[in-house]
Amino acid sequence: MAMMLFRKPIVYLADHPSGRLLPWVIAVMAYLAGLGLAGVVTLDQSVANWRAALSHSVTVQITSGNDASAERQRDAVVALLRDTPGIESALPMSRFEIRQLLEPWLGAGNVTDDLPIPLLIDVSLSRDRDVDLDALAKSIVAVAPDAVLDDHGTWLQRFINLAENVQFIAAGIVTLVGFATVAIVIFATRAGMAIHHNTIEILHLIGAKDSFIAAQFQRHFLWLGLKGGLIGLGVALLSVLGLSRLSFGMEDAFIPKLTLSPLLFVVLLILPIAASLLTMLTARQTVKSTLGRMI
Repeated sequence: MAMMLFRKPIVYLADHPSGRLLPWVIAVMAYLAGLGLAGVVTLDQSVANWRAALSHSVTVQITSGNDASAERQRDAVVALLRDTPGIESALPMSRFEIRQLLEPWLGAGNVTDDLPIPLLIDVSLSRDRDVDLDALAKSIVAVAPDAVLDDHGTWLQRFINLAENVQFIAAGIVTLVGFATVAIVIFATRAGMAIHHNTIEILHLIGAKDSFIAAQFQRHFLWLGLKGGLIGLGVALLSVLGLSRLSFGMEDAFIPKLTLSPLLFVVLLILPIAASLLTMLTARQTVKSTLGRMI
């Protein structure tokens, strides 16, 4: 008779308030964790794209108060670059193209003819051959005293450092959400055990082991965690898709684009599994550690 009882689930746990409220709390936690993970994955992919885009590109800037002198220096630098091994291309930018680059920052109509605008040369480096940029900068100055070689290294590194710090903060938020979820499950489990203290005592008297009682709680909380995780996953996917749609068409290459990439999709799919396992294991350990003090 006792063995038959042990094979049946403890149905009364489903009537506990945690069965109604806990899934929604876990859903909120899963949603916050999903947004944090989306930020981590997006920034990681953006940093990789920034490095790839600028690791083989440099810019030559020519600043001179005399337009004719600036143009002569530009032509000299272009000729030098095109004869330099390891340089794939050296494309001088027209003043119209430079104005188009400045207008998003200064505003349309604010780039006037009397504004001192340096001449720019977009240089692409070969991926198969290293170029000594220090020696190249000296050669450029020799033919164009007003020219400066910019390898984007300083400001790009600052930009990447900022992105990595934001990644660290996002990962910290995900970790805090995990700890908060554990604390909530512990509270809910102990509340359920306190409410059903007499029933648990009776189960012990008829021979139920702690592992059996813990299994009933872990099965109950596993379902609650999975239910909440799926709800949080659904809302997180909708949020990512919405933000991806809002960012679609933005032309600035250095604004992270939140898109539902395959990697992000897989990471988000792990959320319900992680939520259910975390909830189940927390409930099981809480029951085992509490039973000794209750009985």
